[in-house]
Amino acid sequence: MRNIPAVLLILILIVSCDQDEKLTDITMHCEFHEYLLTPCFYGIHNFSRDEIVIRNNAAYLKFQDSIRIEIYEMNCEDEQLPSIDFERYTLIGKKTFGGGCSVQYRRKIFDDKANNLIRYKISARYSGDCAMGLVSWNWALIPSIPDYYMVVFEVREL
Repeated sequence: MRNIPAVLLILILIVSCDQDEKLTDITMHCEFHEYLLTPCFYGIHNFSRDEIVIRNNAAYLKFQDSIRIEIYEMNCEDEQLPSIDFERYTLIGKKTFGGGCSVQYRRKIFDDKANNLIRYKISARYSGDCAMGLVSWNWALIPSIPDYYMVVFEVREL
């Protein structure tokens, strides 16, 4: 009877350790891009979603065409988004918005293999009293993920 609390404590520790092992930090295997889009693709600001997951070139080309705009005295018709090797990468992005004079981001990406999830955690620290909106799409190229994987975006303001 005296061993029951000890056994329960050991089981709780084992379960909590297993939970941590399910998340693999893959941040160092990812590439982050602040400026993926040129002015010809600023139609993204009218884009209906604030989260993007693109797994193949066909979806990337469709996305490119959906955000292309025409700019006076610029040839946007021939402008292309940067090339991405979708055999190696999946493109993900999460739009964040806040006010201030500047913003600092901390980004971490985790693979939750047990649940077939990618967790993209973004921390944003907005500072200053400027009356300015600061927008970022927080683009990341992550190692290619299968279609059955989901991406969960978590944004936290510090």
